Amino acid sequence: MHLFKTPIVTAADDALWTAAAFAVPQGPVRPVLVISATLGNEGADEQQLKKMLEAGCKMEPGQYRIVQMELGEDIAWHCLRDLYQPRIVFLIGVVPVRLGISALFAFNSPNNYDERIWIPTLSIPELEKDPMLKKQLWNNGMHPVFIQKKFGIL
Repeated sequence: MHLFKTPIVTAADDALWTAAAFAVPQGPVRPVLVISATLGNEGADEQQLKKMLEAGCKMEPGQYRIVQMELGEDIAWHCLRDLYQPRIVFLIGVVPVRLGISALFAFNSPNNYDERIWIPTLSIPELEKDPMLKKQLWNNGMHPVFIQKKFGIL
């Protein structure tokens, strides 16, 4: 007799542990890892993101690493964690489940998970459409983490 008819671990979840899941771009260790949905709009989204990080958060390009995820692409968090060793993870338009993480994060706010600070938010185009959400991201997430340094110095 089966009480539940849903599988616990699907083939898609299981795929995060295969060799293909380890194919993430190489790069130097930096304190901030930005995991973003594909930045389109002919470079305007990427410029906006860099403006948020550099002008808004007072970061140098050598302090952060941007990893873009294609639509439908999943990358295992444990691969990114081991490769880049970030202290802060900024999720932009990417839900945690795409990283193989089954956790519920507070939106536009700092979250503590896996001994790192996570800030999940909408994609750049979605933030541009809603100034109130952009302001909430700044006031509740980015300002306390990057300017006030409430969670440590980068």
